[in-house]
Amino acid sequence: MTADGDASEDVGVWRFVTGDIAAFTRGLKLEEGADLWLVGGGQINTVMLNAGLIDEMIITLIPTVLGAGIPLFAPGASTTGFHTVSSQSYANGMVQWTMARG
Repeated sequence: MTADGDASEDVGVWRFVTGDIAAFTRGLKLEEGADLWLVGGGQINTVMLNAGLIDEMIITLIPTVLGAGIPLFAPGASTTGFHTVSSQSYANGMVQWTMARG
């Protein structure tokens, strides 16, 4: 999904969306099928969070300080409660944290 109007072509099960991505996602959630996977920057994540469309987050922490980067959520993100479902530590120092809304 893209919020910047980039008219990329659909490939396989991947769909590139311009316009109201929250409405598009609500429609997908009404269909039968597998879970939806969102990979996006802070702006798209914030739109989806504020629309109540993020049920689960899987965050992978990489033990490297970059000094700068893209925030997970943009300013204006709603305060939303999540609880830990699981966490997994790896030998390379990464930690994967799964959280569910509610």
